[in-house]
Amino acid sequence: IHTVAEYINQHINEHITLDTLASQVHLSKYHFARLFKETTRMTVRDYIIQKRLILACEMIWAGEPLKNIYNACGFTDYSSFYRNFKSFYGLSPSEYKEFYDKGPAND
Repeated sequence: IHTVAEYINQHINEHITLDTLASQVHLSKYHFARLFKETTRMTVRDYIIQKRLILACEMIWAGEPLKNIYNACGFTDYSSFYRNFKSFYGLSPSEYKEFYDKGPAND
């Protein structure tokens, strides 16, 4: 699984298929998917999305414009990026950016 995690990190902005990942470890895609889920407790798809969203947050923190982020993180369109981001963080990308830019509240 470590080999696959490295591959995902190196190719996070590309289209990553189950077939490609399984071939990295010389397993059938079905066996690989089962082994991956047993090991990580998440599906391959969910793992990739989580990694892409973490990268998106890092880019937001670095001040990258939102319009540049979705493609750089491997999402095919903004709506897919938006939907996954909001589902994972509970905020839209722009709400997250605004929250991050504001910093901690002063009491």
